Amino acid sequence: MISIRFVAASMLSATLLIATTVSAAQLYRFTDENGIPTISKTLPAEVAQQGYDILDEKTMRV
Repeated sequence: MISIRFVAASMLSATLLIATTVSAAQLYRFTDENGIPTISKTLPAEVAQQGYDILDEKTMRV
């Protein structure tokens, strides 16, 4: 028979795994209209055609 502790621990582990996966987001690095390097979670449409880098939020690497 499966214990309640095992089920609770399994549910907690699954929840933490999903939360970690969802929180890993991308950041966009681009130069704004004033020439200032900018990092943002959203990419403005006018910047998309000028060029940008996608950074990993945790490591800040391209």
